[in-house]
Amino acid sequence: MKKSILLIRSISLLGLLVGLSFIIVAPKTIALHIAANNVIDSSGSKYMLLLEPALLIIVNEVSIFNLKRYRKNYHLTDAPIILVKEWYLISAAVVLLVVFGFLMYEQVTLR
Repeated sequence: MKKSILLIRSISLLGLLVGLSFIIVAPKTIALHIAANNVIDSSGSKYMLLLEPALLIIVNEVSIFNLKRYRKNYHLTDAPIILVKEWYLISAAVVLLVVFGFLMYEQVTLR
């Protein structure tokens, strides 16, 4: 279980680092909402880019809580391997990281 928690928290840290790197290169205002036809509906401070990493951290911590509860309920706390359910949540965290990274990129580059 320690390996899966470490992987999930590493993904959260990577998301935070990606967000901070986009803040460094972002202009003072970024797009906050982009309509379907690539028209910017609202804009805001570049520090709003921290919302995506914060959401990623929240989702990942809820996933860790669920993993701990799952292992405790099924008496798997001592299993030394990463379970299939844990791999699903790790892959979901990676997908969220990619989606949020793409979204932050779009927010920074659209004007």
